[in-house]
Amino acid sequence: MFRLIRLFNKADYCVGALYADGVWLCNTLEPHAICWTKEYKRAGRTAIPCGTYRLQWGYSPKFGKHMPYLLDVPNFLGVMIHTGNTVADTRGCILVGLNTRRGMLTQSRICYRRVAERIHNGDTLEVVEECNM
Repeated sequence: MFRLIRLFNKADYCVGALYADGVWLCNTLEPHAICWTKEYKRAGRTAIPCGTYRLQWGYSPKFGKHMPYLLDVPNFLGVMIHTGNTVADTRGCILVGLNTRRGMLTQSRICYRRVAERIHNGDTLEVVEECNM
């Protein structure tokens, strides 16, 4: 089981930590997380709601290869885990890397490989918030 803990929710981004079976893998970067009782996910502007999602490998035309997708995200399709350095690199997917600079990730490709080698079809990702929303 994977667990994403959102740690720092800022006006235009949200930094988290990704774990697999309790072992830290890397940091994450998403668009700003919102209060889900008031709004729904908006592509490129907000993070996905907290919850537990099944993971499934599927072909991504954008990346030209198979990528891990989150299934059953309310009101949104095509949410993936992938590489990127800033929120400009995502419309709502979860970016992975190391948060060595404020609001940015570095070493994204290295971290993506670390995460991808552990993901199997049917695994789950639990997304929780520990930051002040």
